[in-house]
Amino acid sequence: MKILFHLIVLMITNYTVHTRILEVGQGKQFSIFQPALSVAVAGDTILLREGVYSGNSYRENLKGTSENWVTILAAPNENVVFRGGGAAFYLVDVEYIRINGLQFEDQTGNSLSIDDGGTYDTPTHNVVILNCTWLSMNTTGPSNMIKMAGVDSFSIYNCVFLNGPVNGIGIDLVGCHFGVIDDNYFDKSGSYAIQAKGGSNDIDINRNLFINSTDRTINIGGSTGTPYFRPLNAYYEAKRVNVYSNVFRGSKAPITFATAIDCEVINNTILNPVTWAFRILQETSDTRFITCSNNTIKNNLIVMPTTGQPALNIGPNTDASSFSISHNAWFNPKNAQWMPNTPSNEPGRLLIDPEIIDSNGIPSFENIVNSSGINVIKPSHGFNNVSFDGSSRSIGAYSQKIHTSVIDKSEWKSIISISPNPVNDEVRFSGLLAEEQYSILNVRMQKVWEGIVSNSSVISVANFPAGIYYIVSKNNSVVTRFVKIQ
Repeated sequence: MKILFHLIVLMITNYTVHTRILEVGQGKQFSIFQPALSVAVAGDTILLREGVYSGNSYRENLKGTSENWVTILAAPNENVVFRGGGAAFYLVDVEYIRINGLQFEDQTGNSLSIDDGGTYDTPTHNVVILNCTWLSMNTTGPSNMIKMAGVDSFSIYNCVFLNGPVNGIGIDLVGCHFGVIDDNYFDKSGSYAIQAKGGSNDIDINRNLFINSTDRTINIGGSTGTPYFRPLNAYYEAKRVNVYSNVFRGSKAPITFATAIDCEVINNTILNPVTWAFRILQETSDTRFITCSNNTIKNNLIVMPTTGQPALNIGPNTDASSFSISHNAWFNPKNAQWMPNTPSNEPGRLLIDPEIIDSNGIPSFENIVNSSGINVIKPSHGFNNVSFDGSSRSIGAYSQKIHTSVIDKSEWKSIISISPNPVNDEVRFSGLLAEEQYSILNVRMQKVWEGIVSNSSVISVANFPAGIYYIVSKNNSVVTRFVKIQ
């Protein structure tokens, strides 16, 4: 216990001055989660040991401080599962809360629910969710893996969202502000992967991989009942909700703007949307709300195999002509004569085959897409976590630096593939021309493995915590990534 205590203190020392560990598990201080949650105070860590925990725990007014956060933590290298219940747990009017390393399965409502208790003038704030995994939901109804309402200053990163409710959402945000959603993996996470509505503003969605949402992958805005807006007098569904350096595969419409203003969609890669690449909608007739307008679509790479479907669905009562749309690269492998129906002339448009070389959208390094974008302030880094070159901006999610100064042509042609992905126990390498040295880094860019690999190499990752990992070459370039699930 003494060694474990020092390890936990080390993990939270950047945030916490006073610590008390509330250990939960068979034969521990608390045998189940709810009593530990009920007595936790600022500075405490609820340390969950390996096991399966039932859902429906609840806590109001759990308040850490900026110096003494409250941490709900899975013990290192132990599988902590919340299974069943309407919610795994429900937090109301909380502050300075960190949730780290948990696994969620088979909830029937909102799997993890965090809100302000309806007290709009005193929002829940400073919430961090990291290294968590959602494996399944036990409902087909309008439920969510994460539901947050009235939450400010939040971050969700290095999480995995799999097999969400068919008619639900991976992350549903209502009236949330000043947040980041970074470096996560979404696969069949629901009808939408992320929705930010109800007066949500100042949220950045960075470097995520989205696969197979059934309808809208990211819904920037939405349709919210007027009593649920935060603030109550908000005149927009979403404002300054920005989508940067993500990769999208499939879905009916990867990006939808719905009663949204001043939002940016920049340097993303969109592969094989089923119906449209973008939707521009006004989903309310209430004259209080501003028209969907003044949003930005730049430096995106869109591969859209269609025989005639338009790239944009532009609904009535919108101001699509006010959108700033430029320097996107479009490719239709089924129809060489196809043109995207942007609402006005698009400066810097490319119609070009990006020569995608893998399922995550890496373009061929020789391609002009690598240097044809327009310079912007954000995003600063690509999906591969390499910084963009301001003077020679890439189009699409990947920074061109991986193709030019860092990796030469011979090395690029031998970039590895990882299978299976996601992975439970072992990863297998393929695509190498010869034995080469690689490292595996976690999302915080800490090295967790290093060695020489070949096409026959198999590496055990069974003891890796769930999350996203990067494969890095001997020249310190990120060449691919994989998702570890429990």
